[in-house]
Amino acid sequence: LDTCRRAVPALVPDETAVRILRAGTGSAPDSVRVDYVLGNQPHFALCRFNAGAVLEGVSTDRKALSESSLYLLKRYYLDSPDAQEPKPKAP
Repeated sequence: LDTCRRAVPALVPDETAVRILRAGTGSAPDSVRVDYVLGNQPHFALCRFNAGAVLEGVSTDRKALSESSLYLLKRYYLDSPDAQEPKPKAP
């Protein structure tokens, strides 16, 4: 759950305030769904994991991350301090 929740701010435009509504199991085995709001618009992210709990895919209600985007998310964002902190709200 935490990995998928931490990925959400990287999936939205910069300086956009994100409010997480809920996180739980997804509809597919080994998946997690995070529901969130941008402004007044509801959205979701669906994270898929392998049997070893390694993130294998991320899709949103708008699109699926490409393999290269997923690699960059895992390699440079998820373990960074930015992923640990809430994203700043837009002015």
